[in-house]
Amino acid sequence: MIARLPQGRIILPGLDQHSDDETCDAVRRAVSHPQYGLLQLLERMGCSRQTVIPLDLPEIAAVPEPRAEFLRAMMVPAELSHRWRAMSMQPEMLDGLTLVECEDEAEESQIIALMLRQALEAPDTKAMLVTHDRALARRVALLLRRYHLEVEDGGGYPLLATPVAVFAMLLLRAAEEQAPADVLALLKHPLCRLGVSAEMKSSAICQIELTLYRGICEAQTLSAQCEVLVSKGKVSADVLDVFSRLVSAIQPLLDLFAKPRAALPAMLSALVGAMEHLAAPAESPAEHRLWSGQDGHLLSSELADIHDHSAHLGEIEPGAFAALLATLLSRQSVQPIHHGHPRLTILSPMDARMQPADLVILAGLNEGCWPPAAQSDPWMSRAMREMIGLQPYERQIGQAAHDFSALCHAPRVMLTRARKVGGRHTLASRWWLRLHTVLETFPREVRQRITLESQQWRWWAEQFRATEHRDAITRPAPVPPLEARPRTISVSQVEKLIRDPYAFYARYILRLRPLDPIDKEPSELEFGNAVHKALELFVSRYPHTLPDHAEAELSVMLDTSFAEILRKVQAPTFWRRRMKAIVEEVLAAEHERRNTVQVIECEKKVETLLELPGGPFTVKARMDRVEHHLDGMVNIVDYKTGTVPSLKTVHAGYSPQLTLEGWLLEVSGYRVGDLVYWKIPAGKNSPAFTHVGKSSAEYTQLIDDARQGLLRLLTYFDQAETAYPCLADRPDAPKHNDYVHLQRLEEWQ
Repeated sequence: MIARLPQGRIILPGLDQHSDDETCDAVRRAVSHPQYGLLQLLERMGCSRQTVIPLDLPEIAAVPEPRAEFLRAMMVPAELSHRWRAMSMQPEMLDGLTLVECEDEAEESQIIALMLRQALEAPDTKAMLVTHDRALARRVALLLRRYHLEVEDGGGYPLLATPVAVFAMLLLRAAEEQAPADVLALLKHPLCRLGVSAEMKSSAICQIELTLYRGICEAQTLSAQCEVLVSKGKVSADVLDVFSRLVSAIQPLLDLFAKPRAALPAMLSALVGAMEHLAAPAESPAEHRLWSGQDGHLLSSELADIHDHSAHLGEIEPGAFAALLATLLSRQSVQPIHHGHPRLTILSPMDARMQPADLVILAGLNEGCWPPAAQSDPWMSRAMREMIGLQPYERQIGQAAHDFSALCHAPRVMLTRARKVGGRHTLASRWWLRLHTVLETFPREVRQRITLESQQWRWWAEQFRATEHRDAITRPAPVPPLEARPRTISVSQVEKLIRDPYAFYARYILRLRPLDPIDKEPSELEFGNAVHKALELFVSRYPHTLPDHAEAELSVMLDTSFAEILRKVQAPTFWRRRMKAIVEEVLAAEHERRNTVQVIECEKKVETLLELPGGPFTVKARMDRVEHHLDGMVNIVDYKTGTVPSLKTVHAGYSPQLTLEGWLLEVSGYRVGDLVYWKIPAGKNSPAFTHVGKSSAEYTQLIDDARQGLLRLLTYFDQAETAYPCLADRPDAPKHNDYVHLQRLEEWQ
């Protein structure tokens, strides 16, 4: 049709008119060859290659014939690749061609930015980066700003990555899941204004996060979360107002998600309405901010288009709406209005067609990126596609090969790839492998020249990463004033002071408390606290003898203690099995231990006052269980639901809690007979009870050693010149450290 028009012309870019007939016959059978589509078109038109008139444009630089001959040889179909051995490879074929294989995407983007910057040194030179990898393109654009060069990615950026589209998807996820993390992400989005000032919103979000979402959040719906906020009574009226605005804005979406099926137009209308309500600022209409800019206009247009055609889909499951919308928007991209520098461009292969440039950089030459992975059809097999006349999957690769081959005809061409992308090893593009295979037929000195040029570019890029020599910072060792140091210590804190004084300093001097994760799942810590709480209640109620219905009583207490966290745990059945094992083990041990026990005290508190260089100092303890025997001796039992300290660390003084508790009891007038760790539940390979000592003489020595060690430790840290050094790199440091990020280990080790 076009060819029959009075001035109609059909342009066949990159048509090969020099290959012989045998090569053309092989190309017609190779769907992934760059010339396959052009030959197919000529056959349908009833034309031959010889009838095509070469288009001579003065603004397009002529391609040196040696380069064109090299590219034709490199791209021959696989069945003719044996010709490579007989070809006469001349060094001038590689003039203007550079290959750089980089270690990772960071090095690749750095080298590309250097190449583009160097191209500007020559007057009137135009350079172009062409890649399918939009992330790489954005990296290069950012690096070019180092040279004060603004170059936008002409390939655009995904619509789904724009702020307004992210806002829409966060809104849908928050309305569907109503999970704390999703609701908090929606609240913190810049477009979520809620009709209040920025200061009021920021303050409200901070209070909501700390009061409601940090730690274990029992309320899993927005209405329940609002009730929890009201019941706690710790938040201001402004906070309740902000949260109620959020709930009322997305209530139409919540109503639709509560239904088994909903109409797509209603879902879209509810989404747009909720977005406009949430994005309404205090001073101007919502549309001024929400739908402004390229991304806002494009998303508004796409949503309107989907709405116009959505009636044909009927009703859908509300849970599928977010995935459906993401799929419909995934292929849309936002194109920049201005490309920036007049002589530098960053384009996709499709946009780069017929764009002349003196230097063309083809980047991201890895399989799956260039050529892109072939899109398979989930509904039709290869035979079915062929039967109805559809192109095979490899046709996409052939089109990508045509783009690659055409762009390689520029006066100067640089090819780059990264061995690793995102920390994972990559597979070189098939054209990269072909090129290296053909290079093996060239003389050795030609290959060395290409290798040296690649190494030169990598060396230049490395210089940007190299920094001047700086002395490593010293190990953190703060020296707070004596009046800022605590005058009270619990025996449970002594181990932290011994093993990592810096962590003690951060916790008890700076008073830095770690925040719980958002919507925290119950962990072993919560499990241990619940067990301690149940055993405390049980022993307090029955300190002398066990009741006849002890099993039922303890089971009820454990159920009550675990009631809150069982609603949040991922595997409640597993936790209930552990609770049942606890009941059996505890009662069996209680029957055995109470034979000689007169009375049991739980959570017993004791303390003593020491005279140190800085003044009076209080040492205190709260013991899980103190057993008073008929002979006047007392045993201290420490419940352990986690790891039990080894006897080696206890005797060496690194885990002195039990021995210091024994000392405090003796100071209070008691005679200590035994110090015991009680593992609950014990498990198959560990004993239920671990006795710290074996005889009264050993206990006397251990308690005295603990007392003297504590006095030396407290005296040392009660001096103004004593620092609290970081010891987190030592083998005996605590395994769990909430302050390791403050200690900056990698900077001083």
